[in-house]
Amino acid sequence: MTTSTWTTTLSPDVDAFFAEYAARGANPDADSGEHFAEEFLTLDPNQARVLARGTLVAALPARRQLFAKAGIGPLQLADASQLDLDARHVLVRAAWTAERTGAQRLRIESTFLLRRDEGRLRIVVYLNHHDMVALLSQPAAR
Repeated sequence: MTTSTWTTTLSPDVDAFFAEYAARGANPDADSGEHFAEEFLTLDPNQARVLARGTLVAALPARRQLFAKAGIGPLQLADASQLDLDARHVLVRAAWTAERTGAQRLRIESTFLLRRDEGRLRIVVYLNHHDMVALLSQPAAR
């Protein structure tokens, strides 16, 4: 049962989680694998599937190359809102922005279901509200 309402002020643990998640995403030598559960549900407008953390980590270099080829810099958290579902589960709707060479900043929305497990948060559901391949293959809007 939902125990609260949406808030635009993230709790300290959720705020720290996303700060570290963004920092790791901006570092080409790091990965964000530890932020995900061993298996998690990933969704976008085209598909829904269960993914193993190791599969995600293996795909991160190709994802970084796709972003670099499209002239997109590191994603930065622009804004987020949080809904505490119960003592262990938090729903977070996030907007990310990134510089794009020769174009306006890119804005991407996503929703995460986080689970508090063994003293830390893990992503158990990752919903990307955009078809990233289509978005990145489009010419940059000026």
